This record gives sequence, structure tokens and C-alpha cells, in this order.
Amino acid sequence: VLCSVCTYAVLLYPCLIGTAAAIPRMGWLEHFVHVIKKELTLKLWSHTSTFVVPGS
Repeated sequence: VLCSVCTYAVLLYPCLIGTAAAIPRMGWLEHFVHVIKKELTLKLWSHTSTFVVPGS
């Protein structure tokens, strides 16, 4: 949760932070990256391929 809200974390209820900490992601981000990379190799275009790194 916190990686998605960045500087807006002050808007979250304190109990939400504790709840999110109690449920580990267990490699979720690495799995997500793998899925995105696979999608980009299988498709000529996808919503994820429209992400642009500034300065690239």
C-alpha cells in the first residue's frame, strides 16, 4: 500500500498501515515484473508498453 501512495501516506488511516504490514507481499513485485516482461514479448502493443521513462 505505501509504495503506491508515496507522499500521500498521511491520508491513510493508521490501522490500515498496520494491516498492510501484517500481510507480506512474498515476492509479488518480482512476479508482477515477470508478467509485464512476458506480456511485452508476446504483444506488439499493450497498456504496459505505453509507460515511458522520463529522459529516455
